[in-house]
Amino acid sequence: MALAAITQANAPLAAAPAPIWIDTDAACGSSDLADAGACWALALAMRSPNVVVRGISTVSGRVKAGQAGLIAAGAAKRFGYSGAVHQGAMRQAYRPTAGSRAMAAALQKERLTIVALGPLTNIAALLLTQPKSMPRIERVVVIFGQPPEITKADNLTDFRDANAATDTKAVAAVMRTAVDLTIIPIDAGRSAMVTAADLDGMVNSDDNARWLAGVSRGWLEHWRTLRQESGAFPAASVAVAAVSHGELLTCRKTKAQFAWKHSFFRERSALEIGDNVAGGRPITYCGAIKPEFHEVLLKAISGPAR
Repeated sequence: MALAAITQANAPLAAAPAPIWIDTDAACGSSDLADAGACWALALAMRSPNVVVRGISTVSGRVKAGQAGLIAAGAAKRFGYSGAVHQGAMRQAYRPTAGSRAMAAALQKERLTIVALGPLTNIAALLLTQPKSMPRIERVVVIFGQPPEITKADNLTDFRDANAATDTKAVAAVMRTAVDLTIIPIDAGRSAMVTAADLDGMVNSDDNARWLAGVSRGWLEHWRTLRQESGAFPAASVAVAAVSHGELLTCRKTKAQFAWKHSFFRERSALEIGDNVAGGRPITYCGAIKPEFHEVLLKAISGPAR
């Protein structure tokens, strides 16, 4: 008995779940080919014992912020979320919104990691209008940027940079701050892509997994017909995994620089990532996730609520 007591006393304590805030333009089910990635990410966050979601805000991106709010609230509730969803920016403006105010209030209580699944409009509004909140941000995880091995500079016309292209000024504003920034490209989800076979398997799970499979069929069709891929890249889930399953990601410290040039016809924006980028600011670049994340993601979504 005494030995057992000593062993128990010396056993390492389990790490407390990391508190996160999710900012999203969730669109699953909004159209036949709607991107369902954000809803997979919400499900993973709710089902992971390694993170706790303190709040959700919405931003205009794939759909308007108001519609994203309804979608995110419904999806998150299905997988165990009981908190509020706060509507953020409806357009590219950096005045305070319900979403940015809610983030600021949550940051007054504790340090948070902000996982941005869409454009950075709300994040820019928070940093520009509530600068005292910045030291309370553990880091901001974002999804955009072509891998350096594909190209040295992104012109933001590629699907990989949709989140950045939607609000380039917000990206530039965030890049100018000292906030700890983790960049995850869409390509990071390639090794864990979601396939039609995965959706078929989810049909035998609970009602919520079946629902998610149903609203994800068009997402996969979009990747098949427009991207010529055999499955959808769950980059938004990889962004959540940067906090919940960080040991599965391949990350490195490097630099990034964002700039744009105006011409008579269009705005040409560029995001360069690399160790030798002149004038670049420090970032963490997570370019890949281990293939076993695929099984982790499916088990989290198809498993029981925690």
